[in-house]
Amino acid sequence: LNVSGIITRTFVVSDAGTKTDKDTAHIQLIFRNPNLYDVRLPHYTVNLECDEVAGGITSTAPSSTGYPFVATLTGFVDLTPSNAVCNLAASYEDVARVETCANTYKFRREWTVYDWCRPGTTIIYNQLIKVGDWTAPVLKTAGTLTQTQNPAACDGKVTLKAPVYTDNCSATVTYVAHLY
Repeated sequence: LNVSGIITRTFVVSDAGTKTDKDTAHIQLIFRNPNLYDVRLPHYTVNLECDEVAGGITSTAPSSTGYPFVATLTGFVDLTPSNAVCNLAASYEDVARVETCANTYKFRREWTVYDWCRPGTTIIYNQLIKVGDWTAPVLKTAGTLTQTQNPAACDGKVTLKAPVYTDNCSATVTYVAHLY
């Protein structure tokens, strides 16, 4: 559907005397249904922290990773499986979840964007979503090292109190201390 019209504006300027000037502007407006060239796609790669997904704060749903969208006169509108914009609609399928290590996995989301007014024209777009531990552990309490010496017995004692770390994705933090 294409709708067009012309707005005509006439501007008249005059000074305090008798001099006036007039100019006319013609503005042509064309409104049309959006097409596939108007679609903006979500980011190709999305990285989510594992605690965001596990903690329920965020999910891997498109509301967190992005939908295809179009710009309209009223703003940006997401193309969701339940929200078509004029003749445009979108659907997706999540495929190929791959566990890469503890608390880390990746999968591919395949988007299909349809233009119902132009059969046979679609966009097929792959989005890669990675969920993992992207943040290093945080030191909460530093460890201590104490030593005592007994020169008469030719011995000594070393005590190492472990530091305390927290991690956003794992309850267990492993560390190694080397004493030379």
